[in-house]
Amino acid sequence: MLKETAIRIGILTGVAVIGYFILFYVIDKSLMLSSGVYWASTILFIGGMVYACRLERQKRGQAGLAIQDSIKIAFTTYVITAFLYHTWLYILMAYLDPSLVEIQKDMLLQQIERSSTVLGKELTEQVKDGFRSEGIDVSLSKSFFALAQSILFGFILAIPIAFTHRT
Repeated sequence: MLKETAIRIGILTGVAVIGYFILFYVIDKSLMLSSGVYWASTILFIGGMVYACRLERQKRGQAGLAIQDSIKIAFTTYVITAFLYHTWLYILMAYLDPSLVEIQKDMLLQQIERSSTVLGKELTEQVKDGFRSEGIDVSLSKSFFALAQSILFGFILAIPIAFTHRT
């Protein structure tokens, strides 16, 4: 029962996150890749985690929800959502619209240029040259690494959510 709730809500949240990014993709591809849109999607992840914990707590009634169960529900919901999102993003950037890679590269070069006051002119040029020579590519291994980083973040998010939903 515990996994069923987390899986169901994780899938629903994953679809919501993908829909959120598709909305920005339709409006403007570069907007979809912006850091503000990316970090704002965290609200959807958190919303799914909280909803899954509340749903499971209601199902259990007087039995309540132990902290371990709360963490499992919140974290499993996050993992499923993140897996769906990262899989969709990989397929989109690698196969459906590879032009997103160039857009992201241009956006990162602009960001490096804006940070030149902090880095200094010489270091900025070194970073830009290194970035131009290495470039950005979409690979399964990089996508998997991004998913792994995201999952670590999800576990950190799951802890306070679990504490607020334990009984």
